[in-house]
Amino acid sequence: PLFQVEYPKLEDITNEQFAYIKSYVDAFEAAIYGPDYRDPTKGFRAFIDEDSFVDYFLLTELTRNVDGYRLSAFFSKNRDSKGGKLMMGPAWDYNIAFGNGDYYDGWKPEGWQYQVNDGMLPLKTGQQYEDGYKAPAWWERLLSDPAFARKATQRWKTLRADGWSDTRVNRFVDSCATQLGESQTRNFERWKILGTYVWPNYYVGKTHAEEVTWMKDWLRKRLAWLDEQVNRGYLVTGTEPVLAGNSLQLWPNPTEGGSRVRYELARPGFLRLSVYDGTGRRVQTLAEGQHQAGRHELDWVNTGLAPGLYMLELQAEGERAVRRKVLKW
Repeated sequence: PLFQVEYPKLEDITNEQFAYIKSYVDAFEAAIYGPDYRDPTKGFRAFIDEDSFVDYFLLTELTRNVDGYRLSAFFSKNRDSKGGKLMMGPAWDYNIAFGNGDYYDGWKPEGWQYQVNDGMLPLKTGQQYEDGYKAPAWWERLLSDPAFARKATQRWKTLRADGWSDTRVNRFVDSCATQLGESQTRNFERWKILGTYVWPNYYVGKTHAEEVTWMKDWLRKRLAWLDEQVNRGYLVTGTEPVLAGNSLQLWPNPTEGGSRVRYELARPGFLRLSVYDGTGRRVQTLAEGQHQAGRHELDWVNTGLAPGLYMLELQAEGERAVRRKVLKW
């Protein structure tokens, strides 16, 4: 992922501060993607405030914030004397949340938002959509740790028994709608957008009251779906069934000018094999189209790519993506 330092501002931050925070985040990513990522001293827990990551995950999933894990994800770090670990938050930018987005499945009450990385996702029109901005794979890694998943499960149940209960959520929405009663009237007198599609809305209500009713219904369904996942033990395992047989390998890695890529498919169908740079931008497409089941190989020529870390992604129709990191010298 590509990170941007928001505070201190670029003109105020010192070279030493910038080098320090960059090194810290690099070390965290090395730990979370490393073989000992669950270890309390060598793994991700040495670098993050785990409770803040749990809360951020649950809030982003509850609201299904399309940008919550990627374009609008903030985290901070206090000085070592005040704990010194990465804290997720503050949470912000919720205009494409609560079912309000018509892409990346943002309108659906069902589904995990952290899995938006898994290839092309449909628009409500049925077309396929991908903007190239990927979320860090931190969340998949965190949820594969049973201790983190158990903590998230318990936190969800605690919240649902109190502040996130159906009754409390409905009361909060109603209170906000009441408080905005006069201002929403002036707003829609000034901007005549009721009953009109405004990007990227999914539902288009004719009145403000219809919009509020729709959002409350969406929240009810969303809460019910998340309850079902928690009660089924999804968060305890941190995994979903993945069709066996799909695999992706390459060698040599690191690579200087090219690698041999081998991929295997469990079933025939459409696939795309892509290369992404560190910003999440797709820079090469190595294969795309209908493929038979079984083993396939190709030569990947990467002499035109700048040195750095890249992600090779195999997206097969109807299945979760398979990825491999590769270092280009």
